Amino acid sequence: MKKKIHYDVYIGVAMIALALFFLWGASLITVEVSSIVPRLYSYCLILLSALLIADGVGKSLKAAKGSGDPLPTVNLKESFWGLMTWAGIFLYYLMFRFLGFFPATVIFVVGAMLLLKQRNWKVILLTLAVLLGAIYLVFVKLLNVKLI
Repeated sequence: MKKKIHYDVYIGVAMIALALFFLWGASLITVEVSSIVPRLYSYCLILLSALLIADGVGKSLKAAKGSGDPLPTVNLKESFWGLMTWAGIFLYYLMFRFLGFFPATVIFVVGAMLLLKQRNWKVILLTLAVLLGAIYLVFVKLLNVKLI
């Protein structure tokens, strides 16, 4: 009989891998003081992920004995929109790197609103105008951040 493992274990392992990646990135920061917060966040993520793994192992053992709730199943169909969200964020990151903030944000927001079945172009354009206008005023004009 195949042993079933609670999906919290898989999520915990993936989060530890992500935290280790963040730790590696923090080690590349040359100013020691600037790397304190990223390292602290990474250590906290590792701790919380380890607790999640321990809880998932406990749930797996209880389910194997028949005393706990049955293990939830995870399939691609249920995870599709979550995975598409991550893919969209990654594509936004790539567009941000190559096109710049404002063009990438226009493409991302329009695409997201169309995926969420917003078909009224007046609403889409108004949302873009308010969002980009507020970001421009706050970050470019007030805080002098180079987004252009």
